[in-house]
Amino acid sequence: MILNEILKEKYRTQKRLSDGCENIHEYFVKSHVSAQVVAEKHGIVLNYKKLSNKSKILKESI
Repeated sequence: MILNEILKEKYRTQKRLSDGCENIHEYFVKSHVSAQVVAEKHGIVLNYKKLSNKSKILKESI
């Protein structure tokens, strides 16, 4: 089944990204870098939403 192969690849990717990470921030950084590499390889431009002031306040309080 195709879905099983997709899930297997997803779990392999998550495992590869989490190996060597000591915290969630490192995992996010590795994920972001991997996404940028794939996007460049396929000619895709990644656009990110800018945080509003409310979001920044919530982020700072965490």
